[in-house]
Amino acid sequence: MAGGGGGGFCQGGGGGAGGYRTSAYGPSPLNSGVKISLSPGPAPITIGGGGASDTNTGGRGTAGNDSVFSTITSTGGGGGGSVGPSASPGGTGGSGGGGGDKDGGAKPGGAGNSPPTNPPQGNPGGDTPPAPPAATLYSSGGGGAGGAGPSNAPGGIGAPSSIYCSPTVGTPGPAPGRYFAGGGAGRSPCAIGGAGGGGTFPNGSGTVNTGGGASGTGPALDASGSGGSGIVILRAPGAASPRLSVSPPTNIKTTSGGDTICVFTVSGSLTVS
Repeated sequence: MAGGGGGGFCQGGGGGAGGYRTSAYGPSPLNSGVKISLSPGPAPITIGGGGASDTNTGGRGTAGNDSVFSTITSTGGGGGGSVGPSASPGGTGGSGGGGGDKDGGAKPGGAGNSPPTNPPQGNPGGDTPPAPPAATLYSSGGGGAGGAGPSNAPGGIGAPSSIYCSPTVGTPGPAPGRYFAGGGAGRSPCAIGGAGGGGTFPNGSGTVNTGGGASGTGPALDASGSGGSGIVILRAPGAASPRLSVSPPTNIKTTSGGDTICVFTVSGSLTVS
């Protein structure tokens, strides 16, 4: 998972979730089908940070940063659109940011799965429809790995992973597994973040190491939240365990179901001896 996008200015749209990609392991429908083979030596892993919310320029939230391992790049989430005189649409990314609003004028959400992957790494942010009355400002939720950001509603739902079902990673969701990459909430009556770490309005940051998008900022212009950082989780057959090591020690190596699990919450390297 990549880093989630920041929320939009002054009650703006929610940030889009960071791109969610998996390789050959597990039953998830988001599997890329790409089996990764590593040669002896260190393999760098980059964990994308979350984007900042825009708090003082009237603009869109900052996009999240990419996470990279071997041939797989997950793209950071798009920033949420702003409201008011400098209203903007949501930004594009792994999942798109929610659209902003200018005195009732609709602003679209940002495109998700940008650049495109197959299967898709995310979904678009919500389009903000004209708001009644026209002087009322609204904004929409950012897209999540499991669904688009609804218009004038919560962030898009994230997606579950069964690679490592530990309570130390991801968040609970409506189905089994641990959820990641939920969209941030825009300004709406039910402004909760999407399952998978999306921030709840106002000023809600995405949950760390989920790739969740931030919510839009509150009416206080100095308020802020940021997208959640990404994460990389690797699962290898148990027989490979003696040959694998992780660095720095903030990252962990453990076991589950007889297999070896390596969890990267900060950038580092996986070394094959």
